[in-house]
Formats: sequence, C-alpha cells, structure tokens
Amino acid sequence: MHKKDIFITIIVGIFTALVWVSVFLRLGTFESVFGFKEAAWGLVLVVPIVYVFGLYLGEWLSRKWAFFK
Repeated sequence: MHKKDIFITIIVGIFTALVWVSVFLRLGTFESVFGFKEAAWGLVLVVPIVYVFGLYLGEWLSRKWAFFK
C-alpha cells in the first residue's frame, strides 16, 4: 500500500461524509438523536478514519486469502 492509496481513501471518505452530513442535516436526524445538529460534522472526521481502517483490513485479508485481492 502506498501513501497515494491512503490519500485517495481519505479524500473519498471526506466527500462521502460531506454527502451524508448534508442528508442528515436536511432530515434532522442528528438533531433528534443528539440534541444538536453540529454532531453530524463529526462524520467528516470519523468516516475517513473508518475508510483507512478498511483499506488496511483489506490489505491484511488479501495476504491471508487471495479472494480479497
């Protein structure tokens, strides 16, 4: 895995989070659960981290089983 892969994963994670933030803010989902709508912006930090973890998990699984390559 290269730094380029991690960088692209982070960028895709940020864009995905921004789309979900706009959906959640429009629906008022986070406001009803957490009491304030700013909690949705936490996704911009959480989603890229989860995506990078998934990238590492995929690399690890591909070393064990060729199916994941």
